[in-house]
Amino acid sequence: PSVTFVVSQGQHDIRIVPLDGVQMNRSNNVPSGTCVTDSRAISMSNSEVLYLNAQCLSQGTSRPVYYRCLLNETKLTRSLLKNLTYQFSFQYGTATKSVRNVPVLQY
Repeated sequence: PSVTFVVSQGQHDIRIVPLDGVQMNRSNNVPSGTCVTDSRAISMSNSEVLYLNAQCLSQGTSRPVYYRCLLNETKLTRSLLKNLTYQFSFQYGTATKSVRNVPVLQY
């Protein structure tokens, strides 16, 4: 069977900031589902890398999670990888909204 191996990192100093109030929610954060995949913003372009802000906060600063695909035998595209990780963030059993990290990592 084919395998896809993705590493998640939550402890970093990266923040995604809205550009001049565009796409900003009421707590001055980017909306849930915002993803940065631009190679000009991310220096490691050897593999699929993305910063995903899955959680929508009503107060405080939202922190994205760094995902890096180390092995992609299933040929997932960057867009599909982003959508999968974002949809997985809604699967936490006791939450009614999306959580910051993929729930399988929180159990």
